[in-house]
Amino acid sequence: PDRFPPFLAFWGAANAILPPEGARGLLARLRPDRVRMLEGCGHLGMREKPAEVNREIEDLLAALTVRAAAGAPAG
Repeated sequence: PDRFPPFLAFWGAANAILPPEGARGLLARLRPDRVRMLEGCGHLGMREKPAEVNREIEDLLAALTVRAAAGAPAG
């Protein structure tokens, strides 16, 4: 929906359980604000590349904070 909260989607480029090819349709329906394909990463990106995942989350939160401070809608 138009008022869906902003979110970031991660996907492991080497995910054998849920391959990236299968993610495309789901991500097209969910329409995340950002999609981060984690290269060389399997099904558990948050465990395999925690620094990268945390950095991306922090970047999204910082952008939302700037938007909120400017009075812009979050989504």
